[in-house]
Amino acid sequence: MKISQPKQWEKDREMSMNSQPELKLSTRTEQLASSRDAAMQKFLDGMTLIAEASAICGFSLFNSKIMAPNAFGLPASLAASIEEGRQQIDRKTWNNLFEETGIDRFWNHNQRVEFRESLRNAPPIASLTVIRSTLRQAVAMRSITLAEGFVDLLCQLDRRYKTNA
Repeated sequence: MKISQPKQWEKDREMSMNSQPELKLSTRTEQLASSRDAAMQKFLDGMTLIAEASAICGFSLFNSKIMAPNAFGLPASLAASIEEGRQQIDRKTWNNLFEETGIDRFWNHNQRVEFRESLRNAPPIASLTVIRSTLRQAVAMRSITLAEGFVDLLCQLDRRYKTNA
């Protein structure tokens, strides 16, 4: 009695049906694992860079005010988070500049108030060019600022004192 052998095409079909899904599954599994690994590496790199930036500027950039605009992770909202971070870094830089250089002593009260207000609302970028320009202008204008301060002071005196009555 002869045992019937399955036809070759049936063997091939069965083999291809069994092996092809495994191949796709294996390939897709590798893609998912690779994507996860790449995402984790980017996340780790990003968190490490933010931690390093926090250490450099002396305060935490992991705060909710910076992260809130990008809370949902939408690409369009990333710019708002970056801008908020820039503003906080620039505020800190300008405040350090005032403390360490005393540049604001060359300004009168009104100039200080105006600049402090601009720091609260929309701080100027604290690039080297802008800082140098601000320092040069403050030093160059100090005699005029002093004269304006005297004029303001004299204008605020009581009228009887001004007329020496």
